[in-house]
Amino acid sequence: MSKLIGSIRTLDALGRIVIPSEIRYALDWNDRDNVSIMMDGETVILKKFTPETPGEKKARLIESLKAIEGLNDSDKEIIEQAINLVNKY
Repeated sequence: MSKLIGSIRTLDALGRIVIPSEIRYALDWNDRDNVSIMMDGETVILKKFTPETPGEKKARLIESLKAIEGLNDSDKEIIEQAINLVNKY
């Protein structure tokens, strides 16, 4: 079970907060790391941003193309051609 780490911080005039060093250390966040900021309802989610490699992007694109539903035979052929083109590169 993971240890719960938390604290209360005050936003400054520009809307910034300091993420406590214990949390940065636990998440292996370092100076100049990029962090993505997302919202889910009233919850703010912070994640260390790691760009996808070209291979990961390619795999995600192929999976997205394969997941398209409700296609007629002509559409399926076009999707298959697109997958073949993606696989070439």
